[in-house]
Amino acid sequence: MASNTQLDALTRIIEAVMPHRDLEGFHEALGEIIKDEFPEVDDFGLARYDADRHQFIVVAAHESSGRETNLGAKTKDTEDTPGGFLMKMKRTVIINDFDAFRSQSGHDFQSLFPRSFESGIGTLLEHGGKVLGYVYLTSTKKNTFDDKHRDFLDLGRNVISLAFDNAITVDSLTRLKDQAELEGEYLRSEIRDNWPDDGLIGTSEAWKDVLVQVGQVARTDSTVLIQGETGTGKEVIARAIHERSLRAKKPLIKINCGALPENLVESELFGHERGSFTGAMGRRIGRFELANGGTIFLDEIGEMPLSLQVKLLRVLQEREFERVGGEKPIRVDVRVITATNRDLSAEVAAGRFRADLYYRLNVFPVAVPPLRMRPEDAVELARYFLDRTTRRMGKTSVAYSDDSIQAIQNYSWPGNVRELEHLVERAVILATRREADIKSLLMPNPASMAFPAPGTPVPTSAAVEVASGKNVSLRDRFEEAEREAIEAALRESKGVVGGKNGAAARLGLKRQTLQSKIKKLGIDPDELLATAG
Repeated sequence: MASNTQLDALTRIIEAVMPHRDLEGFHEALGEIIKDEFPEVDDFGLARYDADRHQFIVVAAHESSGRETNLGAKTKDTEDTPGGFLMKMKRTVIINDFDAFRSQSGHDFQSLFPRSFESGIGTLLEHGGKVLGYVYLTSTKKNTFDDKHRDFLDLGRNVISLAFDNAITVDSLTRLKDQAELEGEYLRSEIRDNWPDDGLIGTSEAWKDVLVQVGQVARTDSTVLIQGETGTGKEVIARAIHERSLRAKKPLIKINCGALPENLVESELFGHERGSFTGAMGRRIGRFELANGGTIFLDEIGEMPLSLQVKLLRVLQEREFERVGGEKPIRVDVRVITATNRDLSAEVAAGRFRADLYYRLNVFPVAVPPLRMRPEDAVELARYFLDRTTRRMGKTSVAYSDDSIQAIQNYSWPGNVRELEHLVERAVILATRREADIKSLLMPNPASMAFPAPGTPVPTSAAVEVASGKNVSLRDRFEEAEREAIEAALRESKGVVGGKNGAAARLGLKRQTLQSKIKKLGIDPDELLATAG
């Protein structure tokens, strides 16, 4: 029969821990009662058992920060960790001299915790026939623990286990709720912005080579780096790899690293805790957590700030990260696909991209050819876009003239598939007599642009040869083509940017977009016209 003292202790434990439904509150309450009962204890913590990974993870600690303890993924030797040792002993264990214990048993549990200690006590937490984890108390002095500590843990173990199980369940439900909310928000934004749905359209040899690579890598978990100029369909390739993978039933989460301010990229990728920065009113899970079990697509990876590249490298190496403002490591099982229109090897040489991250990402590179290198596909894509656009706009029997088909095949398409799609939409809007005249909308004199002829090997991360004989990166090459097209449109419009016959309309761009490009490229319309005159 329990003594009055023991019953009082049990009552205090019940009153302290049972009202709390979250891990943080449960841990704080248990820590307070232990501190009141045993002021000689220097450290206290909880470890949670992950049966799937066969690991114990310290989820909360009075002094120590979270540190995962691995149960030997290869050997399954559970005795190598405190939790494994407790599972074997099946009782509360007191160790009052860790030096002696280490020499006698060969176990060095101290290496698993950031803070050193001389003595400790621990007990396994179980409920409903399953191991939940363990609770431990430690001291920086030897011979600290005795029967009163053992009685306290033995007496309160069932209550602590029940409260811990409840807190784990609530924590899991909270994370699922957060994930569902973020997934709903993400899907709503995807409906607004939409993934490109032009599919894997094309019969050219260059495009077939890409599809072969997609088939080769899809059912592996290898990291993929998709390279290609802007508008070539890198997102389409990323989606095709995911949909053909073993992760196809899990989410495919996209984030554009170049579209977010630097101070928000980390929060978007890894999430944040409440109060971690101004405006963080609540906890938010990031895209990596949302993609758990599935695939994350990091577009424009070359735009990622150097300060975040090291954190991404850690995720690739260790499959874990912390939220902004958080301390607990979060493990994820995510396949990473990245894309860029930059020459990352040149970015590494220039010191703008980490070499170690580049080699981690460049496991399986896929080079997407520009549309000018597969002209036969341009016609097929144009017909696809025409059919899709006419159905969406409720128009019928709109077709291309023979001249438009020939122009589509001969045009250089500096904006690639994206430019073709937008021009087809504009041609359908302007269509008269059931004819979509795309020829008149093409940029002037495309032959003057310094592009290699069809059949030239598809550029990869190496620099490419252009007509000048100089080595120019894909980025510089695209900017030069863009400059020539803008200058030609300005000459034709006599320097007028906006309006029906302005340069923006001729290029199929918004006035503000063209003005931004003119400023970025350093083009002076007045000087351009004076030179032309």
